[in-house]
Amino acid sequence: MSQIGYYNYYNNPHRYSPTEVVDRYQEMVDRATGDEIYVNNEDPYSDKNKALRNLDEELASTAASIRSRCRTQQEVHVYLSQKYFGTSDFAYTKKWTDPERYAMFENEYNAVCYGTIGGGNFNDPRLSEKVQFKTYEEQKMDEKAANQRIISNQISSFLQNHGIHIEENQSFHLSINPYSYFVQASGDMSEVLLQKIKELLESNNDSRDIFYWGLKNGAKYSEESLTKWRAYQNVKRYSGLELPQLQLIDGKFYTEDGKDAWELVKEGISKDSSIATEFKGAANDYVRGLMDVIADKGWDNIPDIQMDIMYSGKNGLYVA
Repeated sequence: MSQIGYYNYYNNPHRYSPTEVVDRYQEMVDRATGDEIYVNNEDPYSDKNKALRNLDEELASTAASIRSRCRTQQEVHVYLSQKYFGTSDFAYTKKWTDPERYAMFENEYNAVCYGTIGGGNFNDPRLSEKVQFKTYEEQKMDEKAANQRIISNQISSFLQNHGIHIEENQSFHLSINPYSYFVQASGDMSEVLLQKIKELLESNNDSRDIFYWGLKNGAKYSEESLTKWRAYQNVKRYSGLELPQLQLIDGKFYTEDGKDAWELVKEGISKDSSIATEFKGAANDYVRGLMDVIADKGWDNIPDIQMDIMYSGKNGLYVA
């Protein structure tokens, strides 16, 4: 049986090339049903994701068969152009005179070349007939509710696997430091249990993920507070320095031994392999802009983000 998942079968230089097939749908399922805490969760059992998975499975054997006869990606394009449009003319397939037929072509092309249709073209009747389309607002509300439900289940499983069961009538409050992600825990349970929850959430960077979740799900903060947090995180990432520990002299930050902090940050950006060369200039401008805001206003003159999160056995995780 053909493997289902992403793989760059024709070594397209503009696409990621894993060493083995990556089944992103199964990864989504594993996240949703596991005990590791993630910031962004999708519901693998939504109509949309089930339709995408079903079409991946439906096309898998056909895609493998086409790969066996087409040596190049261009040959795949020609073959599928003939199949769906009755012509091998490359240009014709770019015309959206028949959206449904083009969508079927595009989805099958991706299945052949990359092992999966990815996000899919929903003009394809094999997808559109299985999904109830909603407004943008309705879709976002559904996604937010699914994310909240899944991360709540992840936290519940995580705690239970460490011997902690939160009853439906129990709850605890987390106050998370925006820089260290250290936790203060309080609630209607013993101090010993609250301390254990605190240590567990801090030990695996889960408090950081919960903080990020709060940022995206209703936490109240000013733009200045967000800028302060971003400045701290970026300076820490690229130089290892902590902004509040630096000396501010004439609008510039310096280390205790007199080194210009910006020069250290800039050096860190230049060495960061995760940033493409063509984007390093933009990264420099972005971080420098953040540092300039803090230098202008002063670290202590900008309020911190206050991240207060509640977890209850009944309602799961929510912003207090």
